[in-house]
Amino acid sequence: MNVEPASVDGLGEHRLGPRLNKRANLIARRERVVYFWNPSRVKWYALDWVFLCLTTGLAGASQWTDPDWDEMLKQSGAITLVEVTEGGRFMAKVRSLTVFKGQPPTEFYVVGFNNHNWPDDAVQKESFQTGERYYLFPRPEATDLSVLTSRAFTTGDASFISTVEKATSSTVMEVWTPSAGDLRLEGEQVRYGLLQTSYPHYGPKHGRLMFERFLRGALAF
Repeated sequence: MNVEPASVDGLGEHRLGPRLNKRANLIARRERVVYFWNPSRVKWYALDWVFLCLTTGLAGASQWTDPDWDEMLKQSGAITLVEVTEGGRFMAKVRSLTVFKGQPPTEFYVVGFNNHNWPDDAVQKESFQTGERYYLFPRPEATDLSVLTSRAFTTGDASFISTVEKATSSTVMEVWTPSAGDLRLEGEQVRYGLLQTSYPHYGPKHGRLMFERFLRGALAF
């Protein structure tokens, strides 16, 4: 696909240099950043958009804007590595293992990591499973339990409804969006990309220690 990517994080070649710029452009392609408009491909973009609407329910369904890394690091109410103790499709109970920011409770419920408008296989893929570990970036504002209850009944998911009822006397935290705010730890590796926070499970794998050094370093400023 012969297209020229937009400059990475606003950095042009005059700042990166030819070799680093070439590397950055390769990363940019892999991270699916926005490309400059190419009139000859208009019809393909249009077809892709129609397909996206039909397969994800975006037409008349929920939409959101993912935060960038700066916003997610600075404005998250907490940042913590957790283990899932009770899995779920739309809500899960977790236990904090390592806290990087804030003072989250030892155990709490998390929501917002899935979207009931997605196809069932996508919902299943994004579900939290018991025993999994995640780096969570919850929103700073408190979760409205009345809104959460309404959302649970909208999904029609019996497990979600039951979990919401149990969570009324506990702390509930919500990640930023269904596509940003939770990074799964797979063994000792975690997937993410620094160009965007969206859909981290499509990003390259990095070592756990490298990611935690990045977190601590970024939060120090």
